[in-house]
Amino acid sequence: MTLTDSSHDFAVMDEEFVAALQAGELDLSAYLFLEPSEQIKRHWEVNSFDKRFRARLDTLSRHGAVSLLGLPALIEEAESEGYEVVFTDDPTPEFEWLARLEDDPGVTIPDILTGKPRRDAPAFLRAPLHRH
Repeated sequence: MTLTDSSHDFAVMDEEFVAALQAGELDLSAYLFLEPSEQIKRHWEVNSFDKRFRARLDTLSRHGAVSLLGLPALIEEAESEGYEVVFTDDPTPEFEWLARLEDDPGVTIPDILTGKPRRDAPAFLRAPLHRH
């Protein structure tokens, strides 16, 4: 399945993709596989059958992971190096979470110097509070 975010296409591993891999129809070394990190929320562990992929990508952390905010740079770099990015799980909920950070919170934050309302608060102050 191919999905599109604002500027890139990416694939999500599905039965058809797995069948093509198992049948040897695809060059395994041409893919970067992004699997949700179990340790860090909104991060993906990046793997590939190409043993040189870590040396070829500057946007990976030293642990071989990428954050939600670092994802566009990784996808761009991967594409320029000839890789296709494949998510093992659908990342749409993470993209939707990120998009919600831009929603109007419905509150104003007064400027401490002037006392006038501000609507230009940083995104992290405008983000909805989530309890897990």
